Amino acid sequence: MLASKSLTEHASFLPLCLIEIEIGRQIIANMVKERLTTGKGLGDLAALPRARGPGTSAPMEPVFDVTVTRDPDGVRQAQALRHAVFVTEMGGASGGCDGLEADPFDAHCEHLLVCDPSRPDLGAVATLRLGYGQGGYYTEQEFDLAPLHALGGSLAETGRTCLHPDYRGGAAAFVLFRAMLAQLQARNVAVLVGTASFPGRTIHRHMDALRRLRQEALAPAAMRPKAQGPQAVAVEGDAPRSAMRTVPPLIKTYLRAGAWVGDGAWVDTGFNTVDVCMVLDMARVRVPRAAHRHLGGTLAT
Repeated sequence: MLASKSLTEHASFLPLCLIEIEIGRQIIANMVKERLTTGKGLGDLAALPRARGPGTSAPMEPVFDVTVTRDPDGVRQAQALRHAVFVTEMGGASGGCDGLEADPFDAHCEHLLVCDPSRPDLGAVATLRLGYGQGGYYTEQEFDLAPLHALGGSLAETGRTCLHPDYRGGAAAFVLFRAMLAQLQARNVAVLVGTASFPGRTIHRHMDALRRLRQEALAPAAMRPKAQGPQAVAVEGDAPRSAMRTVPPLIKTYLRAGAWVGDGAWVDTGFNTVDVCMVLDMARVRVPRAAHRHLGGTLAT
């Protein structure tokens, strides 16, 4: 869901769980040296230095390995982490076998895995998946993507984003987001789409935040997916700026990167969330100045 369901805020976009990808703050506070293992299409990314605590030479963050894979063993690592987050932690339904959260879209996607070599017992500590239309788009189950298809460019979908509890609020989320952007750029993707979620399916709890999102970041008509089906909910009216305080971190991260939201929301009873559709035009991706400097200019701004 941006796709994919993410932590408490499962994110398809983006599940996709409650993922605290606060890039602007974390790039400065959590610089990390990244060792990239072989990953098709990932390309060469400038390594980041390991952050050090004040007055000490001890690194604050581990070195991470990032892999882009379709290999069955790697996919199972992703599915195991997703099960721990979406099913065990969030109480969502599982479409896979015991200990794995899976669906038919997995077979058609690339899976990004972030691993901590110092804790091999954990397997993947962060993951998301990227799909390119083979087998369809998960997001299309909730939102009408006809406007995006009509654009004619390359459309990708992100989803099932989640992090191990020990790695939330740290550099792992930044590393995952950075690797995703690099992979999309390597594939010349024009538009990224996915669903991002509010935890809990009680729509009135989130209506003010949904209204404010619509006010501040509604996608242009030519790029505006609309919630569809019996679980679609119209979002109308205004809300105060303060309503943004309850918007999950993952959604805010995409907004800072230049993303828009689609029209309406969708109540996902299986994952116990309220979903919005995120749309990111890759031509207008914004990377904070600090990020661009630390990345050595490898990401387009």
